[in-house]
Amino acid sequence: MKFLLRITIFSLFFGAVYSQNTTSLVVGALVNAGLFGLSIAIEFLLTTNPEIEPILQALGTGNKTLFLPMSFSKSDIPSDFSAMVRTLEYQVALGQISPSNAPVSPSHAVVPSLLSDNVLLQGGVAQWIVLTRQDDSKVHILNQGKDVFIHESQDIASLDVTINVVDSFLVPPQNLSATLAANNLTQFQAVLQKAGLLSGLSSQRGITVFAPSNAAFAAANATINTLSQAELTTILANHIVNSTVYSPSFEQLQASATGQAMHVSGTSVSAGKSSAKLLTTDIGLQNGALHIIDTVFTGKESDLSIKGRTYIKGLSLAASIAVVVVGSIVFCGLVYLCYRCFNTRRPKGHAFHKVEDGHHKPLLTGTY
Repeated sequence: MKFLLRITIFSLFFGAVYSQNTTSLVVGALVNAGLFGLSIAIEFLLTTNPEIEPILQALGTGNKTLFLPMSFSKSDIPSDFSAMVRTLEYQVALGQISPSNAPVSPSHAVVPSLLSDNVLLQGGVAQWIVLTRQDDSKVHILNQGKDVFIHESQDIASLDVTINVVDSFLVPPQNLSATLAANNLTQFQAVLQKAGLLSGLSSQRGITVFAPSNAAFAAANATINTLSQAELTTILANHIVNSTVYSPSFEQLQASATGQAMHVSGTSVSAGKSSAKLLTTDIGLQNGALHIIDTVFTGKESDLSIKGRTYIKGLSLAASIAVVVVGSIVFCGLVYLCYRCFNTRRPKGHAFHKVEDGHHKPLLTGTY
C-alpha cells in the first residue's frame, strides 16, 4: 500500500488519468517541442510500469507545472526508491509557471513543489522551487549547483498543465552540510562543527538558517576568537529559527532559537540588537530553508521570556545535562537532610505533623 501511495508521483509526470487521450496530449506536447526521445521514453515507462495504471486512473490533474529534462536515461533516476520518489516529486510545481509570468532578477518566484516531508519538515511543509528571469532573458531555476533554465514551455489546456523543458532533473534540497558547502559558507560550517551543532541542526525538524558569508566571519574573527564555548553556542543559535520560513513569510518571524526577537524589513534582518543585510534568500534545505547574510549576529544575549521557545538540539543537550546535574545535587542534599533529621535525637514530646486544609494536625507523637 505504501508503495502504491508513493508511486502516484508518476501520474503527475505523465498525466493523472491513464487514458489514451491524456497520454496522447502529454506526448503530443513533447513532440511539438521537438522532444521526440523524451516522448518515447515516457511511453516506454508507462508500458513497463503497469502497476501504476490503477492509480493513474484514479487521479485528476489541473493547475500544475511539470519540469522535464530535455532527455534522460534510467541512470538519471536514483535507484534507491525513497531518493527516486523525492527526485520525481520535486519536478512537480503546484500552480502553472511559464516563462511569461516569471519575475525579473533580482526578484524571484518561490513556488511549492509536490515534495514534502513529515519527518524533516514541520506540518508536511512543501519543498519550494525558486526561479527568476535573468539578464539573458531566460528563466533560470536557482539553487541547483549548476545553470538550469527553461528551454521550452508547452501548455496542455485540456489538462490545465504546463510542461517546462529544462536541462536536467531538478535536484531536491540537500542537507545542511552539503548546502553550506555548495554555497561557499565554509566558515559558518566550520564554526557549527566546532560548537558541536552541525549534526543536530541537520536532523532537526523544520528550521530556518541565517548563514553569514565567509566575508562576514572574516570581519568578526576578532570577536569570535574571544568567545567561550557557551557564548559561541548562543551566538550561533541566534542565527537559527525553529520553523521553516521562506521570504514570502518573513513577517511570521518572531524569535531565534535563543529567544532573540527577529525582524525583517526590506533587505535588512535583525536578531536582538544585531542586524545584517540579506544577500541571498530562499535556498532550500532538506529540513528547512537558508538565507545568506553579510554580518554575524554577535549579540550574546538570550531572552527566555518568549513563550513557546524551543532549543536547537545541541543547546537542548547541554541544558538537559545541566538540569540532571543540578537535580542530582539537590536530591542528594535532600536525602542527607532527611537522614540528619531522622537520626538526630529530638526533645521529649516532639510531634511530627502533616498539613490538611491549612491546619497542622498531630500524626505521631513519640519520645526518643
